Amino acid sequence: MSITYAQDLHIYYNLHKDSLWYVKNGKPTTKLEVRKGKQIYLHLVEYNNYLYSSENVISYHSVLPPEFAGQTSGFLGLVPTLINSLVPGGSALLPLMQAPVFGSMLSVLAPGTNDLTARGSNEDLVEYGEKLQGLETQREMMNAMMLDLNARMNAERYLRSDLSFINNLITNPGIAPSLIKSMLNQYFSEALMIPDQQIFQLKDIPSLVQKMEEIPSLKADLLIKSREYESSLSDFKRLHKRVKNSDHGLDTLYALMKEFENKLPEIEKLNSRMVNSLSADSASAGIDYKEAVQKVFLKYSEIQNNDFSVTYTTEATNKYILFDLKVFLRDSNSLIVDESERQLYKKVNAKVITYGEFGLATSVGVQGARLVHAPESYYVLNNVLLSEPKSRYAPFVASMFNFHYQMSSAYSPAISLGVGLPLNNEDVLGNLSYLVGPSLIVGKFKNIVISGGFIFSKVNRLADGLNVGDNINIGAGQIPTDSRFEQGYFIGISYNIRS
Repeated sequence: MSITYAQDLHIYYNLHKDSLWYVKNGKPTTKLEVRKGKQIYLHLVEYNNYLYSSENVISYHSVLPPEFAGQTSGFLGLVPTLINSLVPGGSALLPLMQAPVFGSMLSVLAPGTNDLTARGSNEDLVEYGEKLQGLETQREMMNAMMLDLNARMNAERYLRSDLSFINNLITNPGIAPSLIKSMLNQYFSEALMIPDQQIFQLKDIPSLVQKMEEIPSLKADLLIKSREYESSLSDFKRLHKRVKNSDHGLDTLYALMKEFENKLPEIEKLNSRMVNSLSADSASAGIDYKEAVQKVFLKYSEIQNNDFSVTYTTEATNKYILFDLKVFLRDSNSLIVDESERQLYKKVNAKVITYGEFGLATSVGVQGARLVHAPESYYVLNNVLLSEPKSRYAPFVASMFNFHYQMSSAYSPAISLGVGLPLNNEDVLGNLSYLVGPSLIVGKFKNIVISGGFIFSKVNRLADGLNVGDNINIGAGQIPTDSRFEQGYFIGISYNIRS
């Protein structure tokens, strides 16, 4: 995953489980925020488009609409056995021949394992071992033929079946679409004889048709092999009786021969069952394999190309991006009904906040200031110019213009300029003061501004070169003063009224 792609925001809504989650930078997140210029993806997953249709309206806003002001994003609103049971016709596969005792007996008779000349002749034992090895070779060959034939017969049964069960499965609202696809993939892998980790293509149809057409000849070949096995087993039974009654000197073999006698009825029954099954009339007559394979292939292609999801995407361009996702029910034929008659099934709203852009916000609040030099009020006593210091601290009501860069949805640094009115002027400060300094805009909706910096305010000071302590005779006149800008510091908080 590239760094650029990882910075995109992914919103996932699982329709089947009715759950919503977000991912950014490859990790789960709880914040619906993304940097300006990145992509926003809304993924509708576990979405059965045979049952539902969907639409998504994306709107872009610089100011959050009133209806979203207090709203958070969220809602408004065993496979092989199972497949085998869903397909009509049941299973009619040939049983594999199992004779584990043969291997144990052969290991006892292997050259060098025992001293066969210990008591009497070993000619019968040699013949016994050879015939036993022949039976084992026949059994392994028949099992290999049966595995291939069973796969073909199973595929033929699926190809002959009515595909209506697939339609019933894909329109079942109680099963998750991912499970539906998994079940059908199992069905298709058997019906089309698809090897593991491979896909079935159009060019594979003739090969599968040929495999189906070869079933009768394979059955005939296996029938011949099973009758040969039956004959070989009869010969072996006669030799077995002779060897059993001889003094062959292999104590271990006695127990294995007894085990063979116990297993023999089961072995004969399995072989007889296979002979009868292979001798029965084939049910494949009359089927057009090419048409049947093509029909299943079309459904296979349809399911493989359906990931049961839909993704809506947009670029983060405005401060607020609103998603309005609606899911509607389809009619019984999986056709979209007229818009006026659509039945709403689910609705999801998502509000995404972008960051990484410059903006201007206006705020009003109270600031506290401290002047570097305290203001003074002047008076004359006995013709001497005197002063009385005033508090250098003063509260202001200020209107701030905040030029900010949105770092994230949680905060934004800003440079603020403002105009303030002193609340306790006492005729020592001018009517207007000017503020400048850094600010931090915080809060869920970016409505709190914390500011600090410099304040410049006009302060009355002595004019005409006069200084405190000078002798002066002003009679009924006024002490000459003028207003000068002086510097101070401020800190305060304000509330955003426009952003």
